[in-house]
Amino acid sequence: MTSSAHPEAADGRHLDACNDGACEVEIKTGDVIRFGSQVKTKPRVDSSTVVGVTSDGPTLLLPSGMTTTAYGGIEINGGISLETVHAEGNRAVIRISRIP
Repeated sequence: MTSSAHPEAADGRHLDACNDGACEVEIKTGDVIRFGSQVKTKPRVDSSTVVGVTSDGPTLLLPSGMTTTAYGGIEINGGISLETVHAEGNRAVIRISRIP
């Protein structure tokens, strides 16, 4: 695998960079992404667990018990936008931003 095949995430594996709802991180199955009070979702989403990654994107488990797969990009509860930058094997690079 070449470095161009697997882009580096701006925030690397530092999942705590997502606390404010703005990050670009590499995730893998089992990771938990936590969000601070700056992230305004209804209902509240304070974390998301990565339950799987395929070439289609990561599948996330929300606190409500719902799972969702980020096929390119998704919006979570009107407050978070999640974009899949790259997905391969059991790892993905995602970009998260707050929705005003």
